[in-house]
Amino acid sequence: MGEGELGLNISSDWLSVSGAAGVTGINAHTLRYYERVGLLQTPRTASGQRRYGPDQLLAVEFISRLRATGMPIRAIKAYADVVRAGSGRELGLPLLLAHRDEVIHDLARRQAHLDAIDRKITAYRDAAPTTKEPP
Repeated sequence: MGEGELGLNISSDWLSVSGAAGVTGINAHTLRYYERVGLLQTPRTASGQRRYGPDQLLAVEFISRLRATGMPIRAIKAYADVVRAGSGRELGLPLLLAHRDEVIHDLARRQAHLDAIDRKITAYRDAAPTTKEPP
């Protein structure tokens, strides 16, 4: 059993879509959507049921990271396509580097907003009361 980047306990067992949903925290509808739009490929049983193994769970985990950092579905699909084609290093790396730059820019923007909020909090805390407050 291994552990993914998000702390998922990844075993070598194959899981159903509901089992994968329970492990990843991503609902079954979203997992099916990821497959339908080409972000994820899941093998099927003879009866057509999806099966999620370690590779699929790690892929879901990484897709979750990319989504959480604002990468659009179409960009994740482009990344997934080049990785499946074996071009991850040549073509996938530039996609991830570009997204990383966007995340860094977003973090800087959010930090500037947080700094402004902190300045306002400090101003409120440092201001002398203008009216007498009840005890």
